[in-house]
Amino acid sequence: MITDAGCRMFGFAIVIGIIGISRGATNTDADVLDVYPSSSGDGINVIWAHGVNSVAALNDSLSDKAVMMLEADVILREGSFIPVMAHSPAVDSNLTLEEWLLRTVVADKGMKIDFRLIGALDPAMDVLVEMDKDLHAPLWINADIVSGPNYPLPPVDPVRFLETTVRRFPRSVLSLGWTTWWVPDGCVVTQSNRYTWKMMLDMVQLCCSLQQPITFPVRAVWAHTSYDKWLWLTQLRPDFTLTVWHGARDPINITGLVSLRRHGDPRRIFYDFPVGLKQQFLDALEEGNVSPGAGGLPYTWNATYWQVIPAESSQIFMTDMNVVLAGAGPDWALLSYGGPLDRAARVTGRAQFISNRLPGNPGDEVERSYVAVTMVVGNRTLVVGFNDKGFVEIRTEGAGGEATVVASRQDVALTSDCISFEVAIAGKQVTATSTVVHCRDSAGDPANADASASVTSRLGGDAVAKRGGDAVAKRGGDAVAKLSVRKADAWHDVLIEDLTISRSAAGSFLPVPVITYVLIVVIGGGSAA
Repeated sequence: MITDAGCRMFGFAIVIGIIGISRGATNTDADVLDVYPSSSGDGINVIWAHGVNSVAALNDSLSDKAVMMLEADVILREGSFIPVMAHSPAVDSNLTLEEWLLRTVVADKGMKIDFRLIGALDPAMDVLVEMDKDLHAPLWINADIVSGPNYPLPPVDPVRFLETTVRRFPRSVLSLGWTTWWVPDGCVVTQSNRYTWKMMLDMVQLCCSLQQPITFPVRAVWAHTSYDKWLWLTQLRPDFTLTVWHGARDPINITGLVSLRRHGDPRRIFYDFPVGLKQQFLDALEEGNVSPGAGGLPYTWNATYWQVIPAESSQIFMTDMNVVLAGAGPDWALLSYGGPLDRAARVTGRAQFISNRLPGNPGDEVERSYVAVTMVVGNRTLVVGFNDKGFVEIRTEGAGGEATVVASRQDVALTSDCISFEVAIAGKQVTATSTVVHCRDSAGDPANADASASVTSRLGGDAVAKRGGDAVAKRGGDAVAKLSVRKADAWHDVLIEDLTISRSAAGSFLPVPVITYVLIVVIGGGSAA
């Protein structure tokens, strides 16, 4: 039902610079997509009415001219298939969905209907389809379809929710969230204080290829620790937006909200805040103080040099912050580097291995994740590999794919979800180094932080083409680099951050001509055994 074609093609659109705001928005700070009533102006100024689940609450909301968006919950009346407006565990209401819609559509106010129980979805779709011609104001259909921080219960069935809403009412705005629970400090329950990359990927892989505009409700209490991921989301598609909401008992970090606003696209970040918090936020914006969140900005990734060359069964989620390589299958997906590289001497970067949801995933006990930097030097392919189990190797590969390991090291003490890697050439010597680093997803440093392993090997004379030969890149010309993911037996997806390619000064550090420079991320069972 859902393919990943839209995700791959959108990644390509970002690389070649086709970034725009869809659905008629213009290029000013005050514009928002028309997911809100046209009178709303900036996303900060949207006024919400929540829990509009009774006749009295609806009367109050409709009579308040300041209210722009009405939010209500849909359940089934006990013992029937009639959708009514109530929040579980309630079983009935004095207001049906049909009555709620009939009264709201004439008021020119936006509507958001929330589904916490999947059984109410099809009967509610019957009502929406019947009233389709009368629904002119923005309509959001919301559900929490992915597990998020701290929430122990399962989310709404994502496949059923998306299949039903896309098929039966495709012109709505989808509001797709994560289940969340904020735990006060001092509670016995161990809590996460951020969204993780796995949560982001679980969401994006479900919805990236859908045609509707999508807004992601994100909890403001984690603005400081998770906003780098939220920015990543908004860069994936022009009609992806955020709706930052505040729990009544949540603490708040105004600095994180200001950073999100300053570093993100303000046209696509909306806010569902009470009046007091909104004023604090506006005052902080006026002061102009900006501090990056826990992830830190800016990243040292330059997406403008890279092009996506997709493979059928892979996914590449690339923004100007980083790239995520995901999926499974027998083929390769490539990021082709188009910048100057003929005197390259060093490649550095960070890799985070993210356990995925692929069928048959055996768990974290199996060695399977492998990141490789591959260079073509003269007439020889040189592969430098790392994995999440403390493994480092250098090998050569022939034209037929045969491989010869020339140096390797395995140290389980270096096992880590997050590593930094470096490949450096000096003269005819190549050195590969893997170092355990702090995951930006976690609150503290690992016990083995900064532990590292290195291997070194000489390139060998037959690996170097003679200067002036046909195989040698001309000095000053551009070479090619590629970053790819192999999908066979892929139990981890890989986040690549801070990827840099350094060139040596003329006449120093890299006497051997580098013709092609290839970065290959291989995620495969037994690849680095």
